[in-house]
Amino acid sequence: MCIKRKGTSTIFFCAAKKKSLTPRKVKCDKKSESTAFESMEISTQARTAARAELEKCLNIRAARAACKACANYAKVWSCPPYPAGALRFAIPKTCSEIVLIRRRAKFAPGELDRKSAAEAFKLLRGDFDPYVLDIERKTPGGFALLAGSCCNCLCGPGGCPRKDGLPCPAPEKLRPSLESLGFDAAKILEKFFGEKLFWGERPKELTLLAAVAIRSDSACAAQRSATLDGGAHSGDFACAKTRFADWLNNMRSNAAL
Repeated sequence: MCIKRKGTSTIFFCAAKKKSLTPRKVKCDKKSESTAFESMEISTQARTAARAELEKCLNIRAARAACKACANYAKVWSCPPYPAGALRFAIPKTCSEIVLIRRRAKFAPGELDRKSAAEAFKLLRGDFDPYVLDIERKTPGGFALLAGSCCNCLCGPGGCPRKDGLPCPAPEKLRPSLESLGFDAAKILEKFFGEKLFWGERPKELTLLAAVAIRSDSACAAQRSATLDGGAHSGDFACAKTRFADWLNNMRSNAAL
């Protein structure tokens, strides 16, 4: 994958099925562009992990504390708090494996500060999210976990309507992240990719971590039929075709009864 600059846009070239290069444009405000964006080197890797091995990277208490310290907590539908069962909805016990997808952008030392790093992260998400969702679409029973809080529905100046008690306006795009479900991203990177997550006021690289859980409808149905109440509201027995937004709404409605 390579990147070229053209005017006020960044053009991402991704390999297509016929090995041709297809451009994808992501608009960027020229005033906020950093010279660091000119030299960033992007690499993407994928690893397949067994559910049991991935769950060794769970650190729910630390993840919840980090989420609560974020400005998006309880204000954006992609972020916690979730109803009980969110982890088992995304990665049920019937899920045998998960595809982990890592994208890393490297910069020269000192080229990024915190503000420009946030801009670069948003720019990278503009291409990475559709890439992960495309893998989800092509994977039978696939369910994507995106790299961070929601940035796909473009709610506008008012922001996400969650704070007003209203449902997600783009349910087809709503997905949680690994961290929002309680996973330690740094531990996942080290365990499955042999890499360390870089921290600092002036980062020299940015890392995006996403996943696609491979869920089975037939296995879910078999477990559901074996329960007394049908497991209608359990994350473990959710249909693989159920959207995350619909599951959230159903759980909220049941809690209100």
